Amino acid sequence: MSVDELRLMSAEHLEAIRGTVGGWILTGRNVPDLISAYESLKDEGLLNKVSFGQLPIGD
Repeated sequence: MSVDELRLMSAEHLEAIRGTVGGWILTGRNVPDLISAYESLKDEGLLNKVSFGQLPIGD
């Protein structure tokens, strides 16, 4: 994508590109941390089940 192409894009499209690139950079920076976190916790007997529902509000 050239600078000239970017100049012709709407602000909405530029914002979408900015968000995508930002997410890509954030993922690249944090993947090694996720891998090391998994390695350090994989034998800890953590829960592996997720439940969905409502929590009671006040009594």
